[in-house]
Amino acid sequence: MQELKMLWYLSFLFSLISSTSTSLDNITSIRSLRDGETLISHGGIFELGFFSPGNSKNRYVGIWYHNMSPLTVVWVANREKALNDTSGVLKLTDQGLVLLVNGTSNSTVWSSTMSGKAENPVAQLLASGNLVVKDGHNGEHFLWQSFDFLGDTLLPGTKIGWDPVTGLERTMTSWKSADDPGRGDFMFRIDPGGYPQAVLTNGTVIMVRVGPWNGQMFSGATIYLRYSKLLPSDYDFIDKELICKLQPLQRYSVIRSVVTPWGGVQLLHWSRQTSSWEILLSLPEGECDKYSHCGANSVCRVTPAPICTCLEGFAPKYPRKWKDLYWSDGCVRITPLSCSKDGFKKHSGLVLPDTSTSWHNKTMNLQECEDLCRKNCSCTAYSNLDVRAGGSGCLLWFHDLIDMRQGGQDLYIRLPMSEPDDESNKKKLVGMIIGSILFFMSMMFGLVLCLWRKKLEEPEIFWWKQWAHKREKDDMDLPMFDLSTIVYATNYFSSDNKLGEGGFGSVYKGALENGTEIAVKRLSIDSEQGLDEFKNEVQLIAKLQHRNLVKLLGCCIQQKEKLLIYELMPNRSLDTFIFGS
Repeated sequence: MQELKMLWYLSFLFSLISSTSTSLDNITSIRSLRDGETLISHGGIFELGFFSPGNSKNRYVGIWYHNMSPLTVVWVANREKALNDTSGVLKLTDQGLVLLVNGTSNSTVWSSTMSGKAENPVAQLLASGNLVVKDGHNGEHFLWQSFDFLGDTLLPGTKIGWDPVTGLERTMTSWKSADDPGRGDFMFRIDPGGYPQAVLTNGTVIMVRVGPWNGQMFSGATIYLRYSKLLPSDYDFIDKELICKLQPLQRYSVIRSVVTPWGGVQLLHWSRQTSSWEILLSLPEGECDKYSHCGANSVCRVTPAPICTCLEGFAPKYPRKWKDLYWSDGCVRITPLSCSKDGFKKHSGLVLPDTSTSWHNKTMNLQECEDLCRKNCSCTAYSNLDVRAGGSGCLLWFHDLIDMRQGGQDLYIRLPMSEPDDESNKKKLVGMIIGSILFFMSMMFGLVLCLWRKKLEEPEIFWWKQWAHKREKDDMDLPMFDLSTIVYATNYFSSDNKLGEGGFGSVYKGALENGTEIAVKRLSIDSEQGLDEFKNEVQLIAKLQHRNLVKLLGCCIQQKEKLLIYELMPNRSLDTFIFGS
């Protein structure tokens, strides 16, 4: 009798244990999973079962890390439709997995989607954390897998991006909150438009751009550069499938990437020393990680201040806002492109601009890429597609250049020929040095000649010093205006502001910030008048100031622009009244 009692007790204890956990990692058509039971993957890393997130009492079917506190869920089946009690049952049919209430077939809460029926289906939780449905006769072929339907988490082995064969897009979407695993506002995906790039969006608005892929990594993840030795081979990009794959790391055995409910992307690893999740990477990290923080045609740099600067050949669209550190309106061209006479300026150390509307070719070299861009008047910049082995491939842009930051790549930007590239600057500098040397030698020769002839007497020396001092004073008193001030005053040399045009160039009306109306004489880029001739003209006009002559307010010599700023004559000039229009 005592032995029968002991046998009954052991069988009862075993039933209690089996009601809370199973020793198996799979579900079959004859063995379902009830609330309170779990599956443990081979190796004991992952666990599948029913859970309640945070402070919620709702029940969900999910996968989490086994024997890890706090509970860290990596996948949820019924994230959009919660159970309000513990009556849920996860069953397997020839159509796939189904989540039922009380086990009745007419109360389906969630089901997997399979293209066909399975003769002898088995659902298994793999050691990778992937829940798969496969045919018992062909265990290598998955009829369905959880890795194709991501939640907020990316595990090693999972993929994110497009599958052109099935049309399936794998994306990461945040939870609504720590208590609700439903789809939140934030999504991390591969944007297939133009050349593929990784982006974090809030609805349809891009918040962070982590691309494009340059053969080694996503070039927009500037923070990655500091961890390149720490995290080798972090991502693997497969262009045919347009997917990104998180690779396992030797140094960190347990890692995951997650989109947070507050709008960030993090890469974390489990620390055995602290028994907690530690952040390896986090985006956005700073102001420059925010999409298009400085607006179009500008570069965001952490140092030096200010963090936003216009590209060469561009000026702030709204100078007043720019001075107030409001940069999002970006920059615009000072001089329009002329197509056939344009050149290219090399910019190094950049994150390539937004590639959503770009064009690319994998087989072209850099010279072929430049030739193609030069022939297309709409092409605004070009670069290599792949940075490995000295660079290969071709990327072309056709619009404003958006979201450029400090990085590690070269970008060639189209500019009018009057705005020279580095090579032209070098040639000009060499010419100036040679000219200065020749001028100095001629001055010394003349001085020696005068001394030799003994004709440099004291009164003449005194006159020469007076002339030199006056010349220096004239140069120092030269009234100067900043180019951005004139650009803003004339509304970027708008045709609506043009007063006239001649062989020298054009004249535009404008208004300074203090309300003073001005007329701006803009010398043509093709004008043969040099810098010295221009200065002489300014000094001569300044000396001829008269009440019956238009007043010269100043000039501007900046970025190849030569401008004369006069006081505007609202009633036009005297010749109009004498000779007619």
